[in-house]
Amino acid sequence: CNNICGTVLKWYEALAALYDAPLFVLDVPFQRTTPAEPHIITYVADQLQEFVAWLEAHTGRRLKPDKFRSVLALSREAVALWQEILEFGQYRPSPINAPDLFVAMAPIVALRGTRRAVDCYRRLRAELEERVAHSIGAVPGERYRLLWDNIAIWYRLYRFFRPFMDAGACFVADTYTNAWTVELDLEEPFVGLARAYTGVFINVDLSTRLRIISDLARRFEVDGVVMHANRSCKPFSIAQNDMRDTLRDELGLPVLILEADQCDARLYNEGAVRERVAAFLEML
Repeated sequence: CNNICGTVLKWYEALAALYDAPLFVLDVPFQRTTPAEPHIITYVADQLQEFVAWLEAHTGRRLKPDKFRSVLALSREAVALWQEILEFGQYRPSPINAPDLFVAMAPIVALRGTRRAVDCYRRLRAELEERVAHSIGAVPGERYRLLWDNIAIWYRLYRFFRPFMDAGACFVADTYTNAWTVELDLEEPFVGLARAYTGVFINVDLSTRLRIISDLARRFEVDGVVMHANRSCKPFSIAQNDMRDTLRDELGLPVLILEADQCDARLYNEGAVRERVAAFLEML
């Protein structure tokens, strides 16, 4: 599916070549309006039905409608639970921090549609409810509430966030994990999936992105924003200067933009990042 980072698409092209495996690419046009134009949804939904035929031809197995509906129902339940979990960041202190969410998102990404994902998020929700009841924050002595934009710096995940945590700064919301909160339509599954794949944050127009990130900043009452200018994901990073200006000028929020990469550690300058983070925290 090409509604993602160009780098990721190349990963699967390389894997297909390495293992001599067939590759199906779902073409998702950029969404210039919100909601997406009807012909775009139809185009993507038609491809999804072609994908079913492609899978049947390559595996020799037929799609089972009952099983398909069951998987969609579990997916929808997991998505609803994930939405609830993300909303816990509105509490003061927040019982969850963005780096925790980047780990906890694994089931919604890789196990969506399974009972295991649903059970996992029910347990996590219960834990967060208990933390809220006892005023246990993810960051002890929470002083600042921040919003994270873009994909995690995976190879520096907790090491990167540690200085923020030490300063009492908790990332109570982010734009990345919200990608898995789009509800599915059980009555029209292919149309629902098409809407979900088309409407992800990095595939929508600038005005919609500005609305989404501004809404997150207001609802979660953040004190500042940190943006990862991610070289391996240009679709996610391309509008950050405009978003920074809007958040600064309209909401009065300080914004830090850090250049790095989601997967290539060679593009991570430890010293420069440390200095800029320290200056940002002093400004807060």
